[in-house]
Amino acid sequence: MSSSISLTVSMLLDGSEYLHIQGAKAWLVHRNWHVASDVVIQTSAGAVNVTWPTSGMTSNIATIPDVGVVTNAALSNKVARNQITIAQQPTVANGYHTIVLFNDDPPDGSAVYSATITLDIPDPVTPPIPPVVVVTTGLSWFQAKAEAMAGVRIRRAGWNDRWVEYVGNLWWLQLFNPTTKVLGDRRIIQAGQQPSTGDWSSTNFRSTDWTVDGITGQVTNAGTHHDDINPGTRFP
Repeated sequence: MSSSISLTVSMLLDGSEYLHIQGAKAWLVHRNWHVASDVVIQTSAGAVNVTWPTSGMTSNIATIPDVGVVTNAALSNKVARNQITIAQQPTVANGYHTIVLFNDDPPDGSAVYSATITLDIPDPVTPPIPPVVVVTTGLSWFQAKAEAMAGVRIRRAGWNDRWVEYVGNLWWLQLFNPTTKVLGDRRIIQAGQQPSTGDWSSTNFRSTDWTVDGITGQVTNAGTHHDDINPGTRFP
């Protein structure tokens, strides 16, 4: 379930204003008639006042707690004799920029307007990660290799960005970004050995240079092993 952040905005209005909210910034852009006064934004960190420069149609920028990535804006607890509406929903395309219109254009005189703006914060999406067996002192190379040949990914205890897997009668190194959860290059690592004979030994495994540069130097004879999969191919 996603979380949310709420801001309660109040102002004395005799005209109309656009309230902009983006990241850690909030400001007003004047639309019609007189500029709003007594503009206060109640945040989780306390009250923030929005003030105007000596001239111009845009208020000074007020600093608020950073709302970050938000996917939806909703209004509640509205106090208005005319309208308070969402003029722009936050999206990726507009940089998560919310705009709310406070509109007191039709009535004469001034009135207090207020509303609570709730911004939804989505939960991060974490793609599932294939099962991984860690090669430790409690799991011998022969046990780990048997697991891999049965379809389980294996990795050394210190790794968090790659694993070894056995696919299509070939041994592969699969690169992985632990921050973005995105798979990287998948590369042949057996360097010409025939896995069916079991000759990729514990010594081969433990002596392999597992850096990207080291693996690049070992991706030989790929075409002779598997004609339709070549080193460097990206696997989504």
